[in-house]
Amino acid sequence: MRVHITSLHGHASISTAQNAQQMIASVARDMGFNELSIYAYPVSVDSESELSKRLDGIVAGISHQDIVFVQFPTWNGMEFDKKLIYKLKLYNRLKLIIFVHDVIPLMFDGNYYLMDETIELFNLADALILPTAKMYERLKEAGLKNEHVIFQHIWDFTHHLTLNKPSFKKIVHFAGEARKFEFCNNWHLDYVLQLYGSNAELKEGVNVQFRGWHNRDQLLLALSEGGFGLVWSEQENVSRYMTMCLSYKLSTYLSAGIPIIAKKGISNQQLIEENGLGIIVDSLEELNHVLSEMTEQRYQELVTNVEQFSYLLQNGYFTKKIFVDAIHAVQKK
Repeated sequence: MRVHITSLHGHASISTAQNAQQMIASVARDMGFNELSIYAYPVSVDSESELSKRLDGIVAGISHQDIVFVQFPTWNGMEFDKKLIYKLKLYNRLKLIIFVHDVIPLMFDGNYYLMDETIELFNLADALILPTAKMYERLKEAGLKNEHVIFQHIWDFTHHLTLNKPSFKKIVHFAGEARKFEFCNNWHLDYVLQLYGSNAELKEGVNVQFRGWHNRDQLLLALSEGGFGLVWSEQENVSRYMTMCLSYKLSTYLSAGIPIIAKKGISNQQLIEENGLGIIVDSLEELNHVLSEMTEQRYQELVTNVEQFSYLLQNGYFTKKIFVDAIHAVQKK
C-alpha cells in the first residue's frame, strides 16, 4: 500500500495556489508519499477520450487499497476535478482524502453556481481536510454530509534560511498584488507601508514604498529585518471569505519571524491572540493608534512568541500532523 498526493505545476512562479500545493507536496514527499503531478492547461482542448487518457497517466502509479490525497481545487476547472475524483473512486478500497485549500464558490460570488458540484465531490471523500470549523459549518449549510473532517488550522511555510533578528520598526509590510486591495491606494497612516509584488499600476504616495517583486527567499529575508506583516482587506466578499479560509500570507510573515497585524474576525484570530503572535484591530485608524503606543519591549515580546511558534511552520509540523491524523482517520474506519 502506498500514499499519494496531487500537486499543481505550470502556473507562474508568483502563484500562491501553486506555491501552497508544492509546499504541501514537499512535506509529503519527505514522509514517503508519491507525488501525482497535475499540470495546468486549457482542459477544453481535450476530447472526452483525451481527458480520460490524460487522467489515466496521472493515476497510473496508483493501486487498489492505496491512500490518495487530492489537493483541491486543481485549478483546471470543475470538469477536470470531477473526472479525476470519479476515476479514483473506481479503485477497490482506495481511501480518498480531499485536502481543501479553497472553495471557489465561496471565494467568488459569481461562481456560487458550482457549489452543488463541489459538495457532491466532498461527500465522496473518505475524509476531508478543511481550513476551519467555520468553513465546515458553511459547507454543511450548502449540503455537506461528510462528517469525517480534519481541520488544518494554519498553513506551514517551510524553509531552512538563516534569517535576520527582527528589529523594532513601526513599518507595515504587505506581500501581494496591491492593486487588488483598495487600502493600498488610500494609505493614510502615520507609518510606512512597504509593498512587495508587481505593483506597476500604483503610484508611491506618502508613507507608501514599493519594494518590488521578491522570490520566496528574498521575501523572507526582507521581512525578517523587522516591522509587522499585514493581513487585510476592506472588500466585503474577501473579508467574509477570510473568516473561513486560511491566509498563506499570514504564515509567510510568521515564518519570517515578524508579528502579525490582522483584521478582527480573521479565521486565525484566536490562534494569534492565544499565542501572542500579533495585533488584532477593527480598522486601520485603530492600527494607527496601536502603532503609536507600541514600545520596543512589547515588540520584542511579540517577536519572541513568533520565533517559538514559527519553528512549527518552518519545519512543516502542522502539515505532518494533518497527514498523520487523516491517515489514521481513514485506516481506522
